[in-house]
Amino acid sequence: MAKPDKTNLSADFLIAEFNAIQERAMGLEEIKSGRINFFLIIVAAIIAGISGLADAAIAQQHYPEIILVGAALVLALGVSTLKSIVNYSVAIVMLFRKAGRVRRWFLENDMKIKNYLPFESNDDRPRIRISLISWRGAEAILLIINAVAASIVVGMGLSYLSQTWAAIGAGGALLLVWLIQVWFVKGHLKKIEQQESENTLFPSVLNDV
Repeated sequence: MAKPDKTNLSADFLIAEFNAIQERAMGLEEIKSGRINFFLIIVAAIIAGISGLADAAIAQQHYPEIILVGAALVLALGVSTLKSIVNYSVAIVMLFRKAGRVRRWFLENDMKIKNYLPFESNDDRPRIRISLISWRGAEAILLIINAVAASIVVGMGLSYLSQTWAAIGAGGALLLVWLIQVWFVKGHLKKIEQQESENTLFPSVLNDV
């Protein structure tokens, strides 16, 4: 009885693993998009609700408080969503890195495919931390909405003192919350990047095998 070809068995197994990784990454992308869309729907509903109350005689007396509560709710949901989105993004990058290990196996077993690989065959790419996080896709949308919501909360709160303080506070809160969010996200991603560097098996510098 002929023995099974271990190389072929390994190749079949890794192909199945590679496909599973890609499907998992796509699933996380869909979940990530769903969280963002859900948040945007909630924001739109809050804005529509507040606008609808503008003509209600009962609500007009407490309209500033209603705006304040609505903005605070958006801010709380936005911060929670941002944390989730960042974690999803990290998980997706880690899956892509695992896929790079599979590519590495096939490259080491057949160097002739090197020029045909669409992506690098290492497990330290894509980068977890990027320099333009403030302007990247979904994260940028959340950063803007959260900063605006915080600006409204502070501005409405200080409006009881004076309009001047309200304007100064709103502008300061807008900038400060933006910077705090960017600092948090970049710091979080940098920490994970450093942790994962210890688990790297095939760094980019060794890509030219």
